Amino acid sequence: MLFCELCFSEYSEIQGMIRTLNERGDCPTCKSNDVYLCNTNYLAENSFYEKKETVEGIKNIFNEILSIYSYKDNLPEDFPRGELEPLSVSLFYKWNIFNKDKLNPPLVRDILISLLSDKYETSPQLFDDLVGVKEISPSMHDPSLFLLNNNDWNEFTRSIKYKNRFHSQQINLKNLEFFLSFFEETVASGEIFFRCRINNSQQKFREKDLSSPPDGKASAGRLNSEGISRLYLCSEEETAISEIRASRHDIVTIGKFEVSEKIRILDLTHFDQINTLSSFGYDEFLKYYLNIQALKQISDELARPVRSSDKATDYLATQYISDFARSITGEEKLYYQGIKYRSTASKTGFNLMLFDSSEVNLIYQETKSISYVKYIFG
Repeated sequence: MLFCELCFSEYSEIQGMIRTLNERGDCPTCKSNDVYLCNTNYLAENSFYEKKETVEGIKNIFNEILSIYSYKDNLPEDFPRGELEPLSVSLFYKWNIFNKDKLNPPLVRDILISLLSDKYETSPQLFDDLVGVKEISPSMHDPSLFLLNNNDWNEFTRSIKYKNRFHSQQINLKNLEFFLSFFEETVASGEIFFRCRINNSQQKFREKDLSSPPDGKASAGRLNSEGISRLYLCSEEETAISEIRASRHDIVTIGKFEVSEKIRILDLTHFDQINTLSSFGYDEFLKYYLNIQALKQISDELARPVRSSDKATDYLATQYISDFARSITGEEKLYYQGIKYRSTASKTGFNLMLFDSSEVNLIYQETKSISYVKYIFG
């Protein structure tokens, strides 16, 4: 069977694995043209070794994923029947592996059977019957596998607002550190970011005026508690202007910052989309499956639009995660220097919060007048 890189999510490492096969053409599975292709015929014994090894790697990912599933007759009696579904449906909708714009569950089934023909011969019911993951049965519930108690972000948010703000028992910090470790990213020395401030007096700012506020002066933000200073930057000048909600005729000053030395950050723009699945075994895939929804809720919360009606306590849950990330240490120093997250003010830009403003230098500032603001509504 032939399928291609675009049959898979852009966040899946399978795209990259397929590209290493270095074969291009039109994909009969998703109908994309001039793309990198994967041919499961390479699984044959007499295939070219490197190509066979690559396709075997893709096959192994799915073998490990399927190992956490059981067909319905092998599930505990108290397994919630509403959770039963075909394997292809579960993989298509619950995981972030396949391209949902180009495939559908029947095509996913075809890909699985083509890759795992030996498994289909021995266990066809896993592909053809209804399946489930036995660990979601009440009798097999193991709290140590979950990031959040009851897998409920809203419950964690309520708890940290109104019950226990600093020593929450609603979150498993060991599991949080486990998931964070898959989203490490490096920002190279010399990369440019922007910060914007309204400046209707048109004064020339000093560097400290465009940098993070002094300790004790910072208002509560998405990733910092009141009084704790953090530097919020944007990847694009337009994103920086949009993030401060500048109005027509406002005067703004945009600071251009350069990263002084390579820094290590967490990229939480898509916290539910781990792309290094080839490093996973049964335990990791099980933990990922059980927590995908919670990870998505955290990712969405980080990108939730800021509203004028927001209270400082509305950010407590994401501040908690930020502070925990700040506390993780490596060799004699903090392991992460910042957090990258989606911008709700821009489709192309992203935001970067740095724990320490000394990681960047102001190299330029420019003052501009906002002449036009466009509202898009739906």
